[in-house]
Amino acid sequence: MALKRRRLLLVLPQDANPYQELLYGPMRIAHPEEFRTLYWKRRPWVGIPHFFLFTLWAAARGSRIAHVHWLAWDVRVNIPFKKRISGASSRGAIWWLKLLHFRIVWTVHNVLPHEQQTGDDLAVARLLGSSAKSVIVHSDETLASLSTLGIRRQSAIVIPQGSYVGLYGSPPSLRDARQRLNLPESGRILLYFGHIRSYKGIPQLLAAWQKSTPNSTLMIVGSSSDDELTTRITHAAISDPTIEARIQFIPDSEVATYFGAADAVCLPFQRITTSSSALLALSFGKPLIAPRIGALKDLPLDTGFLYGDDTDRTLPGALQLFFDASDEELWTRGANGLAYAKSLSWAGIAERTYDLYSNILA
Repeated sequence: MALKRRRLLLVLPQDANPYQELLYGPMRIAHPEEFRTLYWKRRPWVGIPHFFLFTLWAAARGSRIAHVHWLAWDVRVNIPFKKRISGASSRGAIWWLKLLHFRIVWTVHNVLPHEQQTGDDLAVARLLGSSAKSVIVHSDETLASLSTLGIRRQSAIVIPQGSYVGLYGSPPSLRDARQRLNLPESGRILLYFGHIRSYKGIPQLLAAWQKSTPNSTLMIVGSSSDDELTTRITHAAISDPTIEARIQFIPDSEVATYFGAADAVCLPFQRITTSSSALLALSFGKPLIAPRIGALKDLPLDTGFLYGDDTDRTLPGALQLFFDASDEELWTRGANGLAYAKSLSWAGIAERTYDLYSNILA
């Protein structure tokens, strides 16, 4: 079903993750005369007032669908009663969208924010769920989480997240990648890649790594806003020569090199709804070591060394399987992961999302 005339889609908020343009790019190509995206980008100091003015302007221009990807209406300056004010501003933002007659679509990348934003994040999520015309989730596991927390899911639809195959170019050979990064040319290299945050299980990975085999390297790469965790990782790297820490932002041009240098990727999340990092690893054909939680339960077991849930494995056990695996087994599991990533076509995902918009407007 096509939109009858060109529409402005309001996207909230614009994010650095390439997910949004991978979704909306194919949509604009397939429907150039009927579709245009309008991003709201949060400003650090004027975020909430700017939101109210921007959405009023968008509504005046005829925008009727607001697609919420992440909750971003909290106060991000240190003031008294910050959490309480953030709760009021978040509820006010949702009510404001309804007052302007927006049809709200919510993609549940995170059922609840990883770090608390308001005095009651669950109440805000419940209000958003009940206010949305449709809720998009990436897995059946997320549907179950919504139900458990009492968040409305009657209008929910499962649309998987697409992969990142080819987005960052082809990686160099393992030897060239390691030379560029000044890493050991021999031995296994295990990569953690992504923003460093407490819920992602890096302390547990460091503890499990202490029991690992020699002649191997753990490479922790990514930016961090957690000073305490950064200090802990840095001290671990200083005291253990098998740990390499690169706590910094990695430009897109260097992403493929880091994955090219690794034999596998470890993402020891303590909690997760969906994970772009996991799909990024599979998109580079790297076996994944990760727990079977959230959307990661949907991953085929032969794409890496998954643990927890029904596998009877723990993180140390999964690491041991990685070290014991032959090069041929690692290649096979990586190839399985790449095949799975290629099956997640953004063109098909974009069209399903576009059809959802059309049905809502109809």
